[in-house]
Amino acid sequence: MNSFGTHFILSDYGGTHDAFIGGSITGCPAGVEIDLAFIQSELARRAPSSHSNSTQRREPDKVEFLSGIENGKTTGTPIQFRIPNEDIQPDLGMLHVIKPSHASYTYKMKYGITDNSGTGRASARQTVCRVVGGAIAKLFLKKFGIEINAWEYDTKNCKSCAKSQNLLPQSSQRIFTKEHKVLFKNKFSLCPFVCPLCPLWLKTSFETVPSGDTIGALIHCVIKNLPAGLGEPVYDKFDARLAYAMLSINACKGFEIGKGFTAAQMQGTEYNDIQNPDFSFQSNNDGGVQAGITNGQEVYFSVAFKPIPTLQIEQHTIDFEGNPITCIGNNRNDRCVSPRVLPVVEAMAALVVADFMVQYSKM
Repeated sequence: MNSFGTHFILSDYGGTHDAFIGGSITGCPAGVEIDLAFIQSELARRAPSSHSNSTQRREPDKVEFLSGIENGKTTGTPIQFRIPNEDIQPDLGMLHVIKPSHASYTYKMKYGITDNSGTGRASARQTVCRVVGGAIAKLFLKKFGIEINAWEYDTKNCKSCAKSQNLLPQSSQRIFTKEHKVLFKNKFSLCPFVCPLCPLWLKTSFETVPSGDTIGALIHCVIKNLPAGLGEPVYDKFDARLAYAMLSINACKGFEIGKGFTAAQMQGTEYNDIQNPDFSFQSNNDGGVQAGITNGQEVYFSVAFKPIPTLQIEQHTIDFEGNPITCIGNNRNDRCVSPRVLPVVEAMAALVVADFMVQYSKM
């Protein structure tokens, strides 16, 4: 599938080495004020940095809107957009390699490809379209006061990287060391891509990792000011749709909402979210969703990403004919999905929320 959503729909096209990558947004109501600077700033958050751990591919990611916007507002018709791929340099040395933990083998078996030129849709380059769609969704959700913020936590040895001004969910009860609390208070980030002034993330995350190797990331996200009532019973639950959205992101391998897997070690007496006579909650272990429907509390969830599979270290693998070979990637790949994945997680969350909000506005 190349589309996401049922009422607020993002459809996209293009691969990492095509001339353009782009898409369309269908179902966005008319009259939404479009802040082009904001959309571009979201794309800038996803863009590569000058840091040595970031890809050396350089793409300005200047989005061009072709339809659906007039005089700074949406018209209610499909919003078409495109972004040129300007720094196209295929790694010909990896063309015939079955890349470990990549799309090479599965695309070969499903589509019959004979080299990696046919795996362009599997590239994280596609996420630029998600960010455009998510930015439009955020602008639509702005009038409802809905806020979505993601941050990194516990990548390798690092114990927190927040983007943030009071981003943590009120009842998540995360535990941080004294120095991390100071950094949060002063609104610093532990991620060198986001805050070069703080060396702690760089020191702890890669100090034990061989040069050229990669690491995974654990991302947390909170959605604030959601109304109660979003989501459908049984097969279209809000949290099920959220999980579907997150697991569709490149390299995502895990999802939990609220206490998530920790709930398996809890007792009902400590887990249950008891309500007061005014219907307010004393806790939020469910993460803002009960029976698949939002309850008006903050929705908070976590997403786990595996290490990026393209390494700048020699690996043993096979080619498309099954012959044993060795391979080594180039420097046009990140060493970690974070922090560039943060706006992607937010974008997919925004698309989920926008889809439900448009659905209920029609009822």
